[in-house]
Amino acid sequence: MERRQLQCPKCSTVMESLTFAGIELDNCPFCNGCWLDKSEAGQMTRSRGKDRISVQLASTQPSELTCPTCRKVSLEVGPHSQIPNLILDQCTMCGGVWLDRGELTTLLSWRAEPG
Repeated sequence: MERRQLQCPKCSTVMESLTFAGIELDNCPFCNGCWLDKSEAGQMTRSRGKDRISVQLASTQPSELTCPTCRKVSLEVGPHSQIPNLILDQCTMCGGVWLDRGELTTLLSWRAEPG
């Protein structure tokens, strides 16, 4: 089955399919942001076991961006529940998340404080 090409919610460029850590994600060749479907962040960090990363936003407000998957639903923007300095845009309908340039690295390099 052929994947539908998505448009970047930030700059409207057609995104490229990219494989990262065995997961196929959508990357914008112009602004270097990327779109993760709902389960992809957890799949990328499955080797962490119980420390697998999930994307949950703490407090949200409407974003100016539109979901590239649903195409009509506006995203919500807010800080990640465990990484307050990481501000993400997430679709309330499909659960996908938009990461601006560098935010994927921040998300994947985060480690929980020993408790």
